[in-house]
Amino acid sequence: MIPHLPAYHTIERETRKTIGFSILVFALLFVSVVPFFSYATVPPLKEWGVWEASESFVYQASWNGIPVATAKINAEPVWWEGKKSYRVRIKARTWKYLDPIWKMRDSIESIFSGENFQTRRFTFLQKENRKRTYTLALYDPGTDTWTVRREKKRKVKWFEFVSDDTLDPISAFYRVRSLDIKVGDRLRLNVFGGKSRYRVTLEVVAKERISVQTGSFEAYKIISKIINISRKGYAQRVREATVWISADRNRTPLRIVSKVFIGSVTIDLVKVNRSAYRS
Repeated sequence: MIPHLPAYHTIERETRKTIGFSILVFALLFVSVVPFFSYATVPPLKEWGVWEASESFVYQASWNGIPVATAKINAEPVWWEGKKSYRVRIKARTWKYLDPIWKMRDSIESIFSGENFQTRRFTFLQKENRKRTYTLALYDPGTDTWTVRREKKRKVKWFEFVSDDTLDPISAFYRVRSLDIKVGDRLRLNVFGGKSRYRVTLEVVAKERISVQTGSFEAYKIISKIINISRKGYAQRVREATVWISADRNRTPLRIVSKVFIGSVTIDLVKVNRSAYRS
């Protein structure tokens, strides 16, 4: 059955952007709590073992109960420039019934260090209706320099910034997944989203059981806030969001709920696969 097609004017621009961006960057969609500590104060999860296996996830996004988009995530250990690394690729697309009024085909890829989660290469391709924006960011660990190439409307812009503690959204979220978090922990990360830099602050507020299509899980409930520290960007359009990740060793992202101008966007896990499932 084809879902009821909402009128274009009912899908606010803020809502469309939130749906697309939240599918791609879980790390940048949380809401506020203060004060916060650096993630370095939280110990790593013993024998987490993300590097032992490939993993894939499928998520479904809905706006006020209406299915609107799907995101597929594939992750695998790789060797990058002779070092143990991890590559995560995400593809997000709107459902075909929605394409006539809003067509999104976005993709994001991160290659980051298997030792400290530091980004090595980050790409973000945004294709929404006729708009196309491509961002390539490379990090040089020798100089702590980020070199960014951003192409929009056939215009190319290059810029650089220096930071030894900035991650991309994907590596940041994997960093959080690797920590032995508990209720009451407060974290802070610096994140580069492709255009702007953000300070992401998170608080683990509860441990509770939730159910998604793949099963029922004990999960940590995380709330956070994004502060844009360089320029205007997506973060300012997100008012409130909550993320649940499983409390087992896998730290599987299960659900994200983000409030928008009209209603909310919910993204649920619908499928997961691991080449060597960790229990």
